Amino acid sequence: MTKKYKAICVVVFSALTITWMLDSKSQAIETKLPQYQNIIGCLSAVQSGSRSTSIRKLAWENLVYFNSEIIGFNPSFRGGNSSKPGSFTRLSYRAYLDSFPVGALRFPPGTYANYYDWDSMTLDAHLVDESPLLSMHKSIDQQKIDNSGFLIRSDYREFLSLVKDEGIQPFIILNPYLRSIEYNQQVIETIKHIYPGRIYWEMGNEISQKQYQEISPDGNWGWVSYLYKAQRLSKYIRSKYSDDRIGFVAAEPLVPRGHINVPENITNYELGWNSYLNHSEVDFDAAIFHPYINIYDKATTLEVGNLRNNSNCHSLIDADLERMAKFKWVFSSAQHVPRQYAAYVQKYFPNKDVWISEVGLIGGKKGSVLGFGAEDPARTIFNIMYFAYWVRDVPGLRTYQVHLLANGRGLMSIMYPDSSLNSNSISFLLLNKLFYGADKFGVVELESNTAFYGSGVYSSDQIKPVVAVLSNGASRKAIVLNLSFEEVNITLPFKEAKVLQFDAETMNLTEGNYFKLEQVLQSGDITNGRLQVPSLGLTYVEEYIEAYQ
Repeated sequence: MTKKYKAICVVVFSALTITWMLDSKSQAIETKLPQYQNIIGCLSAVQSGSRSTSIRKLAWENLVYFNSEIIGFNPSFRGGNSSKPGSFTRLSYRAYLDSFPVGALRFPPGTYANYYDWDSMTLDAHLVDESPLLSMHKSIDQQKIDNSGFLIRSDYREFLSLVKDEGIQPFIILNPYLRSIEYNQQVIETIKHIYPGRIYWEMGNEISQKQYQEISPDGNWGWVSYLYKAQRLSKYIRSKYSDDRIGFVAAEPLVPRGHINVPENITNYELGWNSYLNHSEVDFDAAIFHPYINIYDKATTLEVGNLRNNSNCHSLIDADLERMAKFKWVFSSAQHVPRQYAAYVQKYFPNKDVWISEVGLIGGKKGSVLGFGAEDPARTIFNIMYFAYWVRDVPGLRTYQVHLLANGRGLMSIMYPDSSLNSNSISFLLLNKLFYGADKFGVVELESNTAFYGSGVYSSDQIKPVVAVLSNGASRKAIVLNLSFEEVNITLPFKEAKVLQFDAETMNLTEGNYFKLEQVLQSGDITNGRLQVPSLGLTYVEEYIEAYQ
């Protein structure tokens, strides 16, 4: 529904209860947040000033040039949403390509790259049999269930045709870890014969992990073995395809899939890996990272204990304390992890680009606000915020590829199985709108009456509750993220604008509810340059320019 009104002030708050609903399908998520005053007392140090009357001014200043094609995805090994598993055709990917900002795709996707057979175009069952990763053994079994008793065949020729026809940048993952140099060279030639354009080559997928020593054909896997093979392949590519780009796998500065001690508790193996890469003569363009945030990190558990011992939190039950702990961990990570990586890259990989070829929020709980499940809009806010801070804080970032471009009920799938929208869908549909026709980008942290603090290593660092992600092109646009538990009033530098917004307390993004962005978000116009952003919510605003409507 679209309404014409002077300001987005149709929302009336009592604690965090909203008086309007989006449509007949929308209903409040069953588990509501605690009372407003209890959250403030438990989570934050309240600064002086009036909560309801403070006005922030939003200015499109100090923006930088930005290539929106930086946003990419790690697709599923099963291919697009198709009745034919493994299909990478335009037809199977149509829903994704028409809706999301797909600037880059990688193949073979994720961990599968370490077990992919380029001849049969399936997983190599022998390599999987030797794998210490239980998930790969389960994948073999599941593929046979899904595909009439056969392994899924992912056709790289379809993939290359797709990226060529759609103008998408391909990232191809080689396997210097379990395959010979000659095998990988043959793969390079096969790919280049079909796709002569520029390719970004990844020298393996997460192969700095020590567990892979167990199945290395050399029997003594480590950075020496990796560099020997990867350097040979790098020289081969440089000599024949000088326009291509080469990325080497770096050891993460975070404990894998979580970072309670970032960056102090890195193992000697990981430190040795990056030091060796840093001091070698190997020729490569970028360091590759997968900076997932794990919602079930130790920091969440520790923070629950801290909150339970806080006299301001005694009125909250354990379930609410857990959600508040996740709030502090997830959003402090979103704002502070990118700068940790930036410092790490400067130390070990100066003058190298950064490729984020997998990223996402691991974990979540279904059916509650700040459970960060697929139906929780808090995940939407995280996705946009984490991306924005990476682009802002890491100068050499060249690609940011989100896991996972696939339909499913998993926490990181981009859509539900029936192609209805989940919290991840909303993130990238909004980013697609933000960057359409834009060439400049910026992130602004706005003042707030409330100071939140993070947890774990970020316990003394503030979380900025109000963040605006800006773009500029034919018109000025912004996504304003409001983590605070107060309404935020903003003055715009223009009078008229189109607006879309939601608050996490009333949204229910369960499967089968919504298939278009306009069904999910409250839409309207403003004519007086005043914007009100709901608590724990999000507002998309686009300057109204008649010539472009």
